Amino acid sequence: MSKNAVVPIVIGKSKEWEVCKQSVLKYCEKHDLCLEVITQTKYGIEPFDKFSNSINLFEKNQIYELFDKYDRILRLDYDIIITPNCPNVFEIVPENKIGGVFEDVGIPDLSRKKRIINIQNHLGDLNWKSGYINAGVVVASKQHKEVFNTTIDEINRVQNLKGIETPEQDYYNYMIRKLGFEVYELSYKFNHIIYFSPNRFESYIIHYAGSKVFDEDLRLKQREKIDKELWREVTAEQMKRDYSVLTQYHPK
Repeated sequence: MSKNAVVPIVIGKSKEWEVCKQSVLKYCEKHDLCLEVITQTKYGIEPFDKFSNSINLFEKNQIYELFDKYDRILRLDYDIIITPNCPNVFEIVPENKIGGVFEDVGIPDLSRKKRIINIQNHLGDLNWKSGYINAGVVVASKQHKEVFNTTIDEINRVQNLKGIETPEQDYYNYMIRKLGFEVYELSYKFNHIIYFSPNRFESYIIHYAGSKVFDEDLRLKQREKIDKELWREVTAEQMKRDYSVLTQYHPK
């Protein structure tokens, strides 16, 4: 019998994780999944500071070692809520494919297309034109583990490439194509970022990527904040509100 795990990446203090954790625990219990929370650095990089040091995002690659323990992994950012009606993603994504939600659609289409071009300009042309995955929700199997195999030297090299806005996410997408793995496109409902749809409560996983909030009063409060750590307080408040709603409302 296969052994599957949910793996949130939570390095440093996170107000959002306190809400995220409740939903993840219930999801694991519902679908009989293991839970592994990554809280320590591996690459000698300082933990997240209040201005969200982007090089830290490469710590997500720590799941490489976990494939020695698990057959399949659902990797998550800490700023998400799994809704109570979320199905078991391991029953949806084929084991031989990497599952994720494409960002190069709708509003961010052109900017994501630019990222696809830029990373190939630096690392080599793969004839990759479209299909850019958001790295906040990732479904992968043991056979895909080399996608997440990296070193501190490689991280520093990629981090310092000119014109690359999101090094970890761009590199992740690039490695999938370089290693020739197929991608299973999940519905945006499995990684609902604010620009996908206004009705987040009908989705399965809500992602508050980039400290995005939905309620207008919280948007106003967030705009008043200068310190990004205080922005996260507002994001956590949005997550608390949404989770309270979700515990009472389960869309069918």
